[in-house]
Amino acid sequence: PPQHSLPNLRTDTLRALIMLPFMLDADTVPGGDYDAKTRRLREISLEFLHGAEWAAAMLSDSGYAVSLRVMDTEPDSLGGYDWSESDLAWANVVLGPLRREPLDSVNSLLAASSTPQWVLTPQNPIVWDKHPLAFTLDPVAEIGMRRLGQQAAWAHPGDTVLLVETRGKDARMEQAFKVGFESARTTETVL
Repeated sequence: PPQHSLPNLRTDTLRALIMLPFMLDADTVPGGDYDAKTRRLREISLEFLHGAEWAAAMLSDSGYAVSLRVMDTEPDSLGGYDWSESDLAWANVVLGPLRREPLDSVNSLLAASSTPQWVLTPQNPIVWDKHPLAFTLDPVAEIGMRRLGQQAAWAHPGDTVLLVETRGKDARMEQAFKVGFESARTTETVL
């Protein structure tokens, strides 16, 4: 497939439409709780939302104006969606959807527009025919953990910070956090 360059924004404010499966109208199981799949999708959606809010704050601190609009990608109990084509027209960029299922509902609307889309979950290219301005990013968790370590060091100058290392399956993440923390800590900060 031809490579596309990243699009130029058409305004000085980055308008990001975040489409995540919050499943606000999901049915509860007997006993009043949600099923495990619904709970997990909501947890992941909140993690992505907090990440987008953090990124927006970082960009705002750097002088870029960012406006976020969050939409639930799941239909309500009558099968209707909270988002519409006007939301897609408002956005400079669409972040989502998150689920691995076929993304025709959003993708078919975006295919006719010039709005770029970053899909948050890697998709099987054989099953999913993305439109020309759809991008997928493979996460590099170690970089994020190094940045998180730096953030922790910047947030706690002169403090003693306790890091519990399990040295289990996430040992690489723990080491990346430690490297980031060490690179940004002050001489008075103890890890």
